[in-house]
Amino acid sequence: MARRSSAQTHRGFHTGAVPSASTPTTCPVCGEPQERVKGQTPHQVLEAHLMAQHRPVSTCQHEHRSDGAPAWKLDWDAVLPATPLLWYCSECGFYLPAE
Repeated sequence: MARRSSAQTHRGFHTGAVPSASTPTTCPVCGEPQERVKGQTPHQVLEAHLMAQHRPVSTCQHEHRSDGAPAWKLDWDAVLPATPLLWYCSECGFYLPAE
């Protein structure tokens, strides 16, 4: 008689963006509508647009303790409600105000 597997799953912690139905269909910065690309989710399309069109070109002006190069990261918790602070420094956590 075969035994039934009672494996339990654990969701764990997820620090990245969670694709959902609440992903905006327009860019929160410029208001440009995002057309869906075949094979990509609306989340991927919006992320590609934000990274290509709205990623800051300046570097973080704060003093950093590590030798790593600071980079601007996208805060997905700010994208969904469309707040003006979308980008934060990967080294110090400083949020860059929208321009």
